[in-house]
Amino acid sequence: MWRHRLLPYPLLSNATDDYPLSGFTCQVRKSVLSNGEFVDLALEYRLNCESLESLIGLRQADFAVQTACVRTYSRDLHMAGHNSLHFLKLPVDDYADDFTVTPYIVATEPIKGFATAEHNSEIRELKPEGFDLERGAILAVTDSVRIIIAETNPNSVIDLVANSSTPAGRYELDLTTDRIKLYVNPVDKLTLERFRSQRPEKPERAALVTALYLNVITQALHQLHEYPESAWAQSINLALERHSINTDPAGIRHSAPQYAQTILEAPLGRLLVSLTNVTDME
Repeated sequence: MWRHRLLPYPLLSNATDDYPLSGFTCQVRKSVLSNGEFVDLALEYRLNCESLESLIGLRQADFAVQTACVRTYSRDLHMAGHNSLHFLKLPVDDYADDFTVTPYIVATEPIKGFATAEHNSEIRELKPEGFDLERGAILAVTDSVRIIIAETNPNSVIDLVANSSTPAGRYELDLTTDRIKLYVNPVDKLTLERFRSQRPEKPERAALVTALYLNVITQALHQLHEYPESAWAQSINLALERHSINTDPAGIRHSAPQYAQTILEAPLGRLLVSLTNVTDME
């Protein structure tokens, strides 16, 4: 999209020649699932452009990254605080199988008469007086990076689906599709979604993982080898391998409850800690 002139001012990008001798890139230094609840990201921005570096140094611009997931419609902008190293802790339930991070440099305040010798000659000739930039103006963008989390988080391949024919307080499980479909009553779905959005240390969230997800993963383990090409089966297999669990079908079926607890990282223990913390605060 950046190949088309969408902005009324120069943009540093791989798709434009507005800054012919400058560059902006971003490297993902770390992408790790933390306690099955968060994705820890470490980003390193690399900028070779003196004029934009000067704006960042003057606190008139900042590095930023947009995270987006097309399946959950999650889209957020995270500012880096003028640091070239950017650390993020993202709730894993905001995303499905994967999400993208798109690095930017944005103006943090209005800028008058922005002009630099780093602009190409055509821009300098047409606008020698420079450009007036509004707060939030995109000054640079680089390639998006796809972060895959389904392979490390089986929860991310479970879809809550409203189904009016499902009785309240019950659920129906469908393992025949690429993702696990968990059908619940529409009213129950609203309640479950509210709990899913809570912080991991909340007892309601911990209870949801223990009471619902633990049971779902246990049932999925029993049928794991019937759907080897599905995204949910591949996700669970990778989780088993990460914990050095043999994926022999008979062994998995026999020890499914224990393996499910391992994959979900001792959900009962986390629930007890959460409940204890609540009791201590009363």
